[in-house]
Amino acid sequence: ITLDASQKHLITSNYVGNVSIHRMSENGTISNSYQVLEFPRIEKTNNRQDAPHLHMSLQIPGTDIHLFSDLGSNKLWHYELSEKSARHLSDTELMPGAGPRHMILSLDGQYLYVLNELNHTIEVFRARSFSNSLERLQSISVKPKDLNSAEITSAAIQLHPSGKFLYTSTRSRINQDENFISVMEIDHDSGMLRNIQIKKTGGFVPRDFVLSPDGKYLLCAHQDSDNIITFSIELETGMIENKVSEVIVNTPVCLKLF
Repeated sequence: ITLDASQKHLITSNYVGNVSIHRMSENGTISNSYQVLEFPRIEKTNNRQDAPHLHMSLQIPGTDIHLFSDLGSNKLWHYELSEKSARHLSDTELMPGAGPRHMILSLDGQYLYVLNELNHTIEVFRARSFSNSLERLQSISVKPKDLNSAEITSAAIQLHPSGKFLYTSTRSRINQDENFISVMEIDHDSGMLRNIQIKKTGGFVPRDFVLSPDGKYLLCAHQDSDNIITFSIELETGMIENKVSEVIVNTPVCLKLF
């Protein structure tokens, strides 16, 4: 669920296969959806990709362009949204079987990072010319080289406030050691990534996490072990250090800072 830049429209990405757009009134109430974008079924061999499964919307700053990540079609859909219409501009195909889930822009807006749920990778794209498919620069794994488990899925992606590091979570319900945060260093000149750390989170199913505004802490929400664990971050290297605290919360799935 996101608000557009005007704060007048609320956009929900629905796993059942569509995106709905609602108006926000001045007193904060939400209208019924006035636009519903439907997405096509694209035949895939993976059973998670037998139908459209929308996960996220992202507005490109300074534009009316929104990207929608669809795990089912294995695509990012590029749309231009206005008060009266939604115009399909283009789409970008991810690597076969990738399953795009969440995405984030670099601090300067030049690069788009897409976390793929099914093949546990980040794909790096040049974030320009949304009227066409985006240029892929890199695909990099977020998991340890010796981990071949079929039980893991990648979940969340966040950018460090410094813009120098990228973090992703990967989850498992079976083996606690297969729940981890991956830390990537971002090359300033190319936008490409280098994996510098894989940190076990000490819980089950880290479905979401956030970074503190000062970049010193990472708070990780474990859906299946009912806890939020806070870790310290070394600011110069971006690496996750010590466990600082733990709180018990039933089934945490999303964290937001206010």
